[in-house]
Amino acid sequence: MRMWGGFKRISQRELKRLLKKADIDIEEVQGVSRVVIERDDGSRIVISNPMVTKLKMAGQTVYQVAGGEERVEEAEVEVSEEDIAIVMEQTGVDRETARNALVMTKGDIAEAIMLLKGEGSSGG
Repeated sequence: MRMWGGFKRISQRELKRLLKKADIDIEEVQGVSRVVIERDDGSRIVISNPMVTKLKMAGQTVYQVAGGEERVEEAEVEVSEEDIAIVMEQTGVDRETARNALVMTKGDIAEAIMLLKGEGSSGG
């Protein structure tokens, strides 16, 4: 038997037997083309072509996601017409400029007004 990292190397069959004895069930989830993780701030992590493994033990189910390409999608900022109108009125800019300032400031009206008046920065 070969040693690896100080541990005895065991066969796949032996590993399955040990896992079953410990009441641990592992299976690969087939047919997964992407995994999306949605964050509290609305942004998303998208993992393409992942290998997903499902592990059941002690009444818990754990999903492990490995590999694939990863990209982060920023949250889309929803800007109301009322907010755009307020920024336009306070700064004298056109609708598109007001909307862009609100998107840059993640919908913060006061920060958008200060940005357009040159009194602040977006901080992000």
